[in-house]
Amino acid sequence: MGSGGKRRATAVLIFAGLLILAAAVSRLLALIIMAPWLHAFLVFAVTKILADVFAAIFRRKEKKYLFFEDYLREILLFFAVAAICVLGIAAVQHYLLGAIWLPLPAAAIIMIWR
Repeated sequence: MGSGGKRRATAVLIFAGLLILAAAVSRLLALIIMAPWLHAFLVFAVTKILADVFAAIFRRKEKKYLFFEDYLREILLFFAVAAICVLGIAAVQHYLLGAIWLPLPAAAIIMIWR
């Protein structure tokens, strides 16, 4: 397996892990009664924060952020992107009467964000 194949396999495994994490977060948040848009936003936000925590635990040698403020700036920017995604999901669910499985776009956006 070449270098490109290893990178692709790693990306697929990371995406699968993010998808499982997002599905677990979505299931746990479904136990709480809340508005659908808030549920969608919390799936995005909590999954991103937990993924960052797991990445920080398993990647001890390479530090991505020099200061905590750098991480806060990035997470606030991610929250803005997540809010736009939630608006799109809410529009599809309300106006087009579609059903979107929330962990899939959450895992995809987090994977793209990396």
